[in-house]
Amino acid sequence: MADYDSGVLLDDLPDGLPEEDYWDASELIDVPRKEKPDEHGIYRPLATPTTIAIAFINGSEEFLRIGHSHYRSDGTSQTHAALFEAGNPWPQAYLDLGTDPFPSVNNYSRNLSIDSAPDANLLVTGHAFDGGITVYRYDPEERTLAKEWVGR
Repeated sequence: MADYDSGVLLDDLPDGLPEEDYWDASELIDVPRKEKPDEHGIYRPLATPTTIAIAFINGSEEFLRIGHSHYRSDGTSQTHAALFEAGNPWPQAYLDLGTDPFPSVNNYSRNLSIDSAPDANLLVTGHAFDGGITVYRYDPEERTLAKEWVGR
C-alpha cells in the first residue's frame, strides 16, 4: 500500500539516485489536514499510514486502513482511515472516524476492538476511553462513512 505522502516505493531501481526518484507518487490523493497550522507553521495530516487495523468494508472489494493515533484536544488526531480497493495500492478516499467518542486507535493492543461486517457495509470500533462501541455505515456509491450508532 502506498505511503500517504510519498507513494509507492520503487525497489527495483539502482542505488545512487536522488531519494524522490525511488517513489512513485503519480496516483496519490490529498491527505486531509488540520485547518490551522501548528506552532511550527505545519498543517498536520489527519490520517497516518502507521496501521493499527485493516477492515474490509464492501464485500471483498474495498477495505479501510485504520491508523494509530492519540487523542489531541487541538484537533490534530489522525482518525481518518484510508479507503483502498483490493489489489490497488493507492488510497481512494480518506474517511473520518471522528473523535467524539475517540475510536480505539490509540493503542496497538486494541486492534481487535475494530471489526467490520463487509457484506453489510458496517465498521465497528471500540472506544479508546470509557468503554462502548461506535457503528459506522459505509456508502459504496458515495464512498462516505457515517456514524450510525454510539453505545456507551
